[in-house]
Amino acid sequence: MNRRSRGLTVIELMVTIAVAAILAGVAFPNMSDFIDRQRLVAQTLAISELAQTARSEAIKRTGSGGHDARLVTMTITPGASWSVALTGKPNTVTATQCEGCSMTEPTTAGAVVFDFRGIVRSTTVNDTKVTLASPKGKKLSVLFSRLGSITVCSPDSSVTGYRPCGN
Repeated sequence: MNRRSRGLTVIELMVTIAVAAILAGVAFPNMSDFIDRQRLVAQTLAISELAQTARSEAIKRTGSGGHDARLVTMTITPGASWSVALTGKPNTVTATQCEGCSMTEPTTAGAVVFDFRGIVRSTTVNDTKVTLASPKGKKLSVLFSRLGSITVCSPDSSVTGYRPCGN
């Protein structure tokens, strides 16, 4: 008589389950960190893109209207339900899109105003910074220089792939 093997033995099944459990135990913390980082990066890049949109919109307005009509304002509202928005536009980045992310800088509401040359109009500070922190403590910042350049950096080098913010 020929006996043909069908299915798995109990020992083979137990070894397979043990290997799967070990792999899941190693992968879960890394996956959790990956998701935390990706949410933070997505929100920070969305703020950066919103700033680029504001700057581009201001430059497009070069020949239209008076001086004030050529300014584009990006409002920043910190707090538990933080948001960054363009005045008069539907574009908004909010806390609800990044579960657990908090805005650590600025601490008070403010605005970044771009003029028709794409330059940041600010009389109080040389540089403006928006910093987000993830639930696991990773931080990314969007920096606005007076000349209008917009960069993303990691203030405490907690997010790989982004340069440290200069002082």
